[in-house]
Amino acid sequence: MTPMKTTLAAVLAPRKIVRIAEMQGGDTSSVWHVTLDGDEALIAKSSPAPDAEARMLQALSACGAPVPDVLHVTDHLLIISYIPNVSASEAGWRGFGTALRKMHDVAQDAPYGWSDDYAIGRVTLPKAQSHDWAAFWMRERLCPLANALPPHLQRQFQGMAALMERHLPSHPKPALLHGDLWLGNVLFSDHGVSALIDPACMIGDAHAEFAVLTLFSTPPQAFWDAYQIDVTSLQPKFTIYQLWPALMHHRLFGNSYLGLVSNLLDRIADHFNPACE
Repeated sequence: MTPMKTTLAAVLAPRKIVRIAEMQGGDTSSVWHVTLDGDEALIAKSSPAPDAEARMLQALSACGAPVPDVLHVTDHLLIISYIPNVSASEAGWRGFGTALRKMHDVAQDAPYGWSDDYAIGRVTLPKAQSHDWAAFWMRERLCPLANALPPHLQRQFQGMAALMERHLPSHPKPALLHGDLWLGNVLFSDHGVSALIDPACMIGDAHAEFAVLTLFSTPPQAFWDAYQIDVTSLQPKFTIYQLWPALMHHRLFGNSYLGLVSNLLDRIADHFNPACE
């Protein structure tokens, strides 16, 4: 019996484990698909902070977002219900846009940021809150990651930091953000989105949510129509928001992402040039 199966057998007793298989695609944590007697399926995930992740899933659910049920939490393990996933159709994208807009529209009275320590892989996201969103985004999201860049890119970032902060809203309408909303963390059904998984929640500008989603994929127009936004109207802050997942990927996965970071810094600089002439 593997160590994980032994751990799960103790946690799930008296239920019997029929099958356990490690799932592919977990870039920053290990995930197992577990089948119990009675053919019930669960997901077990080694999380950097299982209790914090469970609270994030509960916060998303409270705002109407579809999420898995939290079934069990230990010091290093989160067990949630299994939810199947299908390829995203146009109807699925439309349902995703509608669900995300509904979640973002729920009024929030907490400061920007989040009240729990968390991590994405080995990158710590220490608890931090602020009443100034632009300052929070620069101080808590961009600057710590930019410190790991090669010197020439650090200098480029530092030379633009004050301008970037001025181009972000200080007091946008506070919204609950999933925080790490790339396509792998969206489970689709035939008619919409069936669950959002692996959150890194924060309270902030709803438009920051699109940064991860659009950096590595291209949502169809049906998504933007359902969310009711013209994404082309969000520049330059949209590119500033995209810089965060690019910097995160550099920290997690290495120098192969330096080209992406450099390209985004150049695009941000291009947005500023008319204002600087």
